[in-house]
Amino acid sequence: MYKKHKIGIGVILVIAFSICYFLALDFSDIIGDIISAISIILGFSIAALTSMLGRDYLTAMQKRVDKQNQTQTELFTVMKYYKFNVCVNIVTIIILIFYKAFIGKLTIQPISPIPPGQPAPFVFANFLGEVLSASVFSLIVIDFVSLWFVFNLFITFIRNDAHIASRKNSSDII
Repeated sequence: MYKKHKIGIGVILVIAFSICYFLALDFSDIIGDIISAISIILGFSIAALTSMLGRDYLTAMQKRVDKQNQTQTELFTVMKYYKFNVCVNIVTIIILIFYKAFIGKLTIQPISPIPPGQPAPFVFANFLGEVLSASVFSLIVIDFVSLWFVFNLFITFIRNDAHIASRKNSSDII
């Protein structure tokens, strides 16, 4: 992946985690729906990858050096994006399953009224639940960002395939 995308993902991860943690967002009721959505994203990624196999432009991409990173080919860059996307999707699904299985045991307990001047007690289950929730939310955001990367690559491949096909057809005519 390009350095600018790695930095952008890191910034998005920190912002998403902070927003969810400080706003105390709870989405435990829709975890099943989120798992379904992430599974669909994973399916799209795999389908996009398999649709590219055996295409002429993959051979061309293997021979061309990436303009933004001169140390690797365009095909290697694309494979790094796909690997990142699939890994993030699988990790998110595993964490969501863990979250769904254990969030019932980590339910946030209401804290009894605190007398004036007394510090609020630290409840580990509350803290762990909030951190898990914020982690899951930030991973979901990163899933959609990586989907955006893969979708843009897929559109680029379709465009490149059309250019290669038109060049091949024009050379057949001449």
